[in-house]
Amino acid sequence: VDSLPAGLYTADLDDSGICFVSIQVEIPDNPIELSVPEQDTLTCDNPSTLISGATAIPVQNLNYTWIAVSENGFDTLQTNSPTPELSQPGNYILYGVNPENGCNAQASFFLVADSTFEIDFSQIVFPNVFSPNNDGRNDTWKPFLFDDPSLELASFFKIFDLKIFDRWGNLVFDGSKNNTTWTGTDALNGEYMYTLNYKLDCGIKIEGSKSGVISLMK
Repeated sequence: VDSLPAGLYTADLDDSGICFVSIQVEIPDNPIELSVPEQDTLTCDNPSTLISGATAIPVQNLNYTWIAVSENGFDTLQTNSPTPELSQPGNYILYGVNPENGCNAQASFFLVADSTFEIDFSQIVFPNVFSPNNDGRNDTWKPFLFDDPSLELASFFKIFDLKIFDRWGNLVFDGSKNNTTWTGTDALNGEYMYTLNYKLDCGIKIEGSKSGVISLMK
């Protein structure tokens, strides 16, 4: 017998009047307990998180469906991984189904975002000179944060459009969020101009442009 609803059932076995056995079987209302613990908070420097800790009791292999809940309804995510990477805050539902018996359960959780991280744009340094001569000092040029030079600054910006031109207006470097370092390998000694159009949406919201002069000395 397939697809019986939850409840208490009695099964009678009768062997043509010779033997008779009666047993009771209970099908629980929900034999699976599914839970998702609190997750890491989304921040400007950690804009996505790998969901972890989804647990089924009793332990079993489940097929997972992740659903994002919004004002417009439900949106099924294009993943069935037990550990998806999510980048949007809000309510989520995890739906699990045992493919062998059809038993299922669901759990909900809320992904929190914290946008209090701020970048003080006045602390961003635009070097005015560099020397790409492979001596290990000032060999490349890139904007950096005074308090944390190793920070990948551009990753926090929605727009970080960086361009460098020679004295005749020829474009010698076309940067982006993923490429903010000018090596100057093939450039001649002299002065160059940089322009930067930027937009930051996380934490303090700023938008604008900046320009300046770079001296290249090999």
